Amino acid sequence: MQPRQELEGARIARRFPTATEKRLWSRLRRDALGCHFRRQHPVPPYVLDFGCPSLKIAVEADGGQHNQPGEHAARDRYLQERGWLVLRFWNNEMLENIDGVIAVIHKACQQRAATPLPNPPPLRGGGGAEGQLNFRVVNPPVGISSLKQRW
Repeated sequence: MQPRQELEGARIARRFPTATEKRLWSRLRRDALGCHFRRQHPVPPYVLDFGCPSLKIAVEADGGQHNQPGEHAARDRYLQERGWLVLRFWNNEMLENIDGVIAVIHKACQQRAATPLPNPPPLRGGGGAEGQLNFRVVNPPVGISSLKQRW
């Protein structure tokens, strides 16, 4: 996709959110977690379901159409190399346990806010011990119970 097409795609997606996106957005909007999220935030060549640009946190809602192993590997790697933390949740998790999903997102916001992002962000393995990037990726989507153990 070209940048202009990406922006138009993001605009269309903002106009027609899924039920899951509406539910999550009702809890993220207006800086409800102490950080500013945007819906359908473009990070060319991709568009994030929800993004907090200041903390570089991406929240992705994955439905049944996103259940192939490794389907998001290239996208997640691209975002990670640019300093983004990617949090993925299944749609049913957001519908059945929105409070648990919000708790995980809130904790990630607190952790990111407490640790300033490098400027510019590390690229291709830079920034951490032995080439490790300094954040966690929840990929593929996992159950809330698993997330609570990780966080």
